[in-house]
Amino acid sequence: AVVADEVRALASRTYDSTKEINNLIVNLQSGSEDAVGAMTGCQHKVKETERYSTEVVERLSEINTGLEGVNGMIQQIAAAVEEQSAVSRDVAENVNHIKQASQDVTSHSSDGLHEVQRAEQLVSELNGKLAGFRVG
Repeated sequence: AVVADEVRALASRTYDSTKEINNLIVNLQSGSEDAVGAMTGCQHKVKETERYSTEVVERLSEINTGLEGVNGMIQQIAAAVEEQSAVSRDVAENVNHIKQASQDVTSHSSDGLHEVQRAEQLVSELNGKLAGFRVG
């Protein structure tokens, strides 16, 4: 009878341990399923992030291409402005030459006018002296 009691106690402990192990296995399976679900969700998120990253890289590449075009236009504008500045300097220099030439012409005209006035005065004096002579 003592052995039978021991066997029953052992069987009861074995049953309880088996039940506890079964609960642990069920909990482990449930946890594993949850982990697999979470990993699957993460995998989807990683793929989605990868797709967004690819789109971002494409957009950045487009922006870079656009910026290169803008940079080229800016360089063309800068070259045109430089060329216009050079032309403006040449025009200003030519205007200064024309101004100087105009001043020189004015000065020479003034000198010529004085010379003509002096010649008129000399002719008038000469006519006065010649009037004193009579031909005849």
